[in-house]
Parts: sequence; C-alpha cells; structure tokens
Amino acid sequence: MNTPSLLEVECLLDRVYENSEASEDLWEKGFLESVYEQRKKRDYLSEGQIRTINKIRDQYSQEAILEKQAWKENWSDEHRDAAIKVAHYYEVNKPYFSDIVLRVLSDKENFFLTEKDYTKFTNNKYALKILNNYKEELKFKVGQPVQVRATNKLDLANVSDNPWVYPNKSERRKYVDKVGFVIEVDAKPVRRAATGSRMYKVLITGEVAPIYAHESDLKRVKKCLVK
Repeated sequence: MNTPSLLEVECLLDRVYENSEASEDLWEKGFLESVYEQRKKRDYLSEGQIRTINKIRDQYSQEAILEKQAWKENWSDEHRDAAIKVAHYYEVNKPYFSDIVLRVLSDKENFFLTEKDYTKFTNNKYALKILNNYKEELKFKVGQPVQVRATNKLDLANVSDNPWVYPNKSERRKYVDKVGFVIEVDAKPVRRAATGSRMYKVLITGEVAPIYAHESDLKRVKKCLVK
C-alpha cells in the first residue's frame, strides 16, 4: 500500500470538513486529525490506517459529495416530521440514538439529518412500527363514547415523564369496562412500538380529570351503556 503524503492527508481532512455537517463523521474527522499529526512526525502509516484513509476518501469522492448535496436539497418537512415522531419514541426508550434525539427535539423547526443518520434512525424495525402507527386511520373521534378494555395498559399511557416514577399496574384494574368520551386524539406522541399505540385523552364518566389511553386500550361502547 502507498502511504499518503502529509499534503494528501491534509487535503482529505479539509475535504471532509468542507463537505460535512458539524455533527457528521466525528470519528473520521478525529482519525484524520490524529493521522495528520502522526504523519508530520514519521514517514509511514500502518496498513490499517491506510485502508481507513482510502475508505474515507471513497466516502468523500466527488460523486459521493454530489449525492450528499442532492439529499440536502431534497430535505423536506416530510423528512422532518418522520424524524420528530421517531425521536419522541426514542426519547423514552433510552439510550438508543441519544445524540440524534437531542438534535431533533432541541430544534424541531431547523434540524437536518444526513441521509446516513436519517436512514438508520427512521428505517429500523422499531421506528417503522412507530411510523406505521401514524399511517393507520384513527379508530375513534373526538366526542365518541369508548369503553376501557380488560387488556388495557393505561399505566403505561399515563406514566410520568419523571424517570424515577414507574408505571402502576393497579391503574389497569381500576378502569376496566368503564365508559368515557374522547376529548382529544393524538394527545401525546406514540411511544410504544406496538400496534394500536396512538394516544387519546379520555374523560371517564364520573371522573373530574381526563386520562390518556392507547388506541388498543379502548373499544367501541354499546349504545345501551351510553348515558
């Protein structure tokens, strides 16, 4: 293998910085900076280092750079909306993708994800389940009477954002078969990678404060039960 010259390493490092986002390819940037300092002191690099340099060079070929530019130009509200929906799921299912979640939720209007980050973030099996939930037509409407299923998971729907507060399963038994009315749809982001996880706000008959419920926690109520 031919050892890249100091100038070649420097030019590649500049190319990476000029054609990447600040948060993109941090390992590659750090690697090239380390190799650059190393190359100033000696005339050789290991075969592993040379292979990695060649790999990074391929990542930042002219063709690859044009593809990156095309992705950025086609970045849309649709991409942003999908990423936000997935970020809300991973926000409570830590520690996966914590860096991307922070970028997305800290600036929902202006964030940008590279194609590589967007694909791994929104195209894994859990993210696809979250997005598929949003594609399904809502089963209940505002004002519609509903009944709580015996198989409900209301404790999960109403769990606090406080990480030290755990779901209380007694909530499931408390509301079984009770009737209420939907007062808000999509009241919270979907945070479970399971079918029927769209969130509703429901006012149970006889209760003062509303509760949250997954779509799968609810069923249509028989007309004879509606008062």
